[in-house]
Amino acid sequence: MHVMRSIRMACLLLAPQILAACHCLVSRSTCHEVSASNLVFIGTVDTIQPAERSTQKVRFKVKTMFRRKTDAESNSPFVDIWNEAGDCSIAFQTGETYLVYATDDEQSDHFETGVCHRTARLSDAGEDLAYLYFLQNGGKETNRLEGFVTSDIQQLHPDRFHYTGAIKSPVANVVVELKSKAWSRYTESDGGGRFVFDGLAEGDYQVSVFELGFPEHTEKLSGPKRIRVRADACTITALPVLIRHPGR
Repeated sequence: MHVMRSIRMACLLLAPQILAACHCLVSRSTCHEVSASNLVFIGTVDTIQPAERSTQKVRFKVKTMFRRKTDAESNSPFVDIWNEAGDCSIAFQTGETYLVYATDDEQSDHFETGVCHRTARLSDAGEDLAYLYFLQNGGKETNRLEGFVTSDIQQLHPDRFHYTGAIKSPVANVVVELKSKAWSRYTESDGGGRFVFDGLAEGDYQVSVFELGFPEHTEKLSGPKRIRVRADACTITALPVLIRHPGR
């Protein structure tokens, strides 16, 4: 069975009907969602029509096309997307603008989306737009390095198929240094222990973690960890930090 069909079946109610929630077999980071999608675009809902199997056919007027991986070439400013059925559908509204991720269902020859994708209202898609901006305008510097800082070494291999944007035992608000041969960049981990560097060229980097207050406080908590960022690939890593308890 085609992957899209499998995801749809998982999004239908697998438990008793009391459970009104969509269950997704896969959840992806922004980078992986872009790679897995046939269409990625910003568009405004023009019309919504009922379609077969209780789905909706949603016509979008495209404002910006980021990715079009399909044999069907078209100069039309409109794209038709089939909205998933049941609890996996998205509550699209006419006149509202969305960032849409759609996959080609080979059995129906339709482009489909749903809550198992990262499709969202444009106002809720800020982080995805940051990645897509560099993807479209960055030339050779289009890649993203995403990482997590954790105090649990068992969390050092994030599951790319069940992405949550967080990690167990996160270490928040520490300084993360990304160093190349020519420069150094800095950011802080968020409440989920997550950090992001966008606009990277393919190459070798080193990642280190410092206590908050760097560069005044130069205690290194982790690293340097060598990272290879490859073109057109999604790089996700995790770094361990030893949490010191008072008096030890």
